[in-house]
Amino acid sequence: FAVVFALFAASCAAVYAVFSSLPSMPSEHYDKLSLPRTLGDVRVIADVLNEYTESYFYVVLQCYCIIYVFLQCFSIPGSAFLSVLAGALFGVVPGFLAVVFCCTIGASLSYGLSLLIGKNIMYWAVPDRVEFFAAQIRKHRSNLFNYILFLRITPFLPNWLINLASPVLGVPYSTFAIATAIGVSPMALFSVQTGNTLQSFEEEGFNVTTFLILIALGLLVLLPTVPGVQERLKLMVGGRRTSAPGKAQ
Repeated sequence: FAVVFALFAASCAAVYAVFSSLPSMPSEHYDKLSLPRTLGDVRVIADVLNEYTESYFYVVLQCYCIIYVFLQCFSIPGSAFLSVLAGALFGVVPGFLAVVFCCTIGASLSYGLSLLIGKNIMYWAVPDRVEFFAAQIRKHRSNLFNYILFLRITPFLPNWLINLASPVLGVPYSTFAIATAIGVSPMALFSVQTGNTLQSFEEEGFNVTTFLILIALGLLVLLPTVPGVQERLKLMVGGRRTSAPGKAQ
């Protein structure tokens, strides 16, 4: 635990250093900078940072990525609305690439952190979920990539459990990382498009085309949560109908 605590402390120091590197801004702007918890928070933060993004794009992007990776690495809630913020700050394509990159790197660091924590800690902390995941890994060992991809796309197991339990259960890093990068892409695209749409509404007003695109993406992201679709996806990866502990972020 000492090593994990030291890594967490060092990461907190890095986040503080990143915030300190931001260009000078009025104190009232600093007061509005926090982790977004609602779409309203996203709009407020985007309003503050947009003018800085135009002049200091890479500085703001660097700060964004470090904070996002920090949350992902230590399984701290808050990255969902950060994904939306990426669309409002950077646009659809740069925001999408940033979110997928941060998700993959953060999950990879969490994977490495689990190697330090060890198998005994995971089985002590969440024994039922780890046992269930272990049984599924054994069942899908011959098509492990498809199964990890399926888990990333569907709300079947919590992402923090996938990140921390995968190395303990022998999921190869290459399989884990590639499936993660591909699997998080649909939700990342939807979140970034949501943020970009919010910003467009504020600057240009209501746009029917953009709104319809957002609805279509939302339906696409929700599709894997439909029970019948989940069963078909499980059949595609060679699984059988099973019940799992509820997914929670």
